[in-house]
Amino acid sequence: MAVQIDSPGQVQEFLGILQRRKWQIVLPTLLFLSLGIAIGTIIPKKFLVTTQVELREIYLDDESGKDASATAQGIAENAPQQILSPKRITEVLEKLKWPEYLTLNKVQASEFRATVKENTSVSVPRKGKNAGSSFVTIEYRDINKDYAQLFLKELRTAWIEQVVERQRTRYDVEYRKLLERRDELEKDYLDETRSLAELRSVNEISPTQPTPAANQQRVEDPTVTRFEANTERSEELDGLIEAKEASLGLLRNLLAETEPQKPKTRIIEGQSFAIQIEQARSKQRTLEQELDGIRPAHPRFQMIQRELTKIDEEIRELEDQQTSNEVSQEFEPNEDYERYQSQIANLELELGSLTAEQASLRKTLDQNRRDLRRLNEAYREDREYSARIATIEEARKQVEIELVHKKQRRDVVYGASGNPFQVTQEVEEPGTPTEPDPLLIIAFSLVLGLAIGFGSSIALEFSKSCFRNTGDISRVMVAPVLGVIAPITTRAERRRRRVRRFLVGSFSLFMIGSILFVTWAWSNEPEMLGAQLNDSIEEFRILFI
Repeated sequence: MAVQIDSPGQVQEFLGILQRRKWQIVLPTLLFLSLGIAIGTIIPKKFLVTTQVELREIYLDDESGKDASATAQGIAENAPQQILSPKRITEVLEKLKWPEYLTLNKVQASEFRATVKENTSVSVPRKGKNAGSSFVTIEYRDINKDYAQLFLKELRTAWIEQVVERQRTRYDVEYRKLLERRDELEKDYLDETRSLAELRSVNEISPTQPTPAANQQRVEDPTVTRFEANTERSEELDGLIEAKEASLGLLRNLLAETEPQKPKTRIIEGQSFAIQIEQARSKQRTLEQELDGIRPAHPRFQMIQRELTKIDEEIRELEDQQTSNEVSQEFEPNEDYERYQSQIANLELELGSLTAEQASLRKTLDQNRRDLRRLNEAYREDREYSARIATIEEARKQVEIELVHKKQRRDVVYGASGNPFQVTQEVEEPGTPTEPDPLLIIAFSLVLGLAIGFGSSIALEFSKSCFRNTGDISRVMVAPVLGVIAPITTRAERRRRRVRRFLVGSFSLFMIGSILFVTWAWSNEPEMLGAQLNDSIEEFRILFI
């Protein structure tokens, strides 16, 4: 009975692949290991030097409380930019006068400075809320430990000196500006007071009285007194002239209605018999009353009738003899007309005098107004001068206070306690290089070589579209696999395979040997490699400086 052949497991299959391709794994591993040894040996070793500086807060007690004259936090925050500034690095390198730097051309020197800056680091830990100081840590890496130590010390010293000098210079400049400001204010004060005195002298302004506000006068000024008196007199004259003109108009109307002469009537009295006539008529009435009771035939009637006739005749005679009064008219000067004329003349004289006085007073008032306008302008200038003088005096007081405070701060900055820097960690000579780590490089190259060897072996094994074992065949065949036939290799194929393996192995061993020899020769006998190879190695080393 036929038995199907079982396919191998995945682990057996993987181990079989590694066994078949062991040299494909070993050679890359040895090659990368040799490269790691070479790189770990040739790559320049850098020495790390460190220093730490403490920045203390410096305070000055004054009227406003604690005023920081040097803010440590601010200096610490700007420390990386200040320390790593290209100008500072250039100054330090030129002061050290390293031959390697002085012999470089302009482009190489710029690259050298950039390399130095890259190898320098500045760290400022975050300051706590209750911490009174800030700390700045400066590190520098260099392949020459003496250069590293000297450079870091000089860089730290240059930074500290520049910050302290800048603090002192700032206070010197501020103090000098305050002195100049005080001199300017003093000059301005003298100029303003001199101008104010001249203004008051020219305009006769009393310096003992305060300057009035806008649109106001000072009562003690003679110009104001004269103007007020003249204004009052002008108003009084206006009233008098108006009253005189009204009276004059009334008198002229009366004069126009009055005749220059008035008629005088004379009466010549005539003879009047009114009393006799009245007596006769009274007697006649009495007789007529007596006739009422008497008959005409009675002798008494006749007698009374005759008496009445006689009385009528007497009355007619008396009336004929009576004469009337004679009236004659003459003209004489009118006293009212003459009085009106006299009054009009007197009023015209008074009105002319008042009008002349008013005209003169108006000219005087115009001059007074011009004087007042000039005086108001002088008041305005007086107020401006006084305001400027008050402002200058206030500014002078403020400058004097600032000068006292600034001098105190300046004395502190120039004193022993004015330097906020304290070196807490001095630069020490490094014992061993800190980077790179050769063992780490070798270990990494070994791992990288194994990874490339394993990876290339697996990739080449599984990249072929063929059956690698009986398991592959049994998975795709319907019929069971009963057996396999070993690969048939001809003599020529075996010969070519041995030649190919020999060439690949020989070339790999040659490469490995060459790398190890160059590494050994560069470390022990550099002259064996020749100048060109040594220059190439140095150029390679520069890439890692």
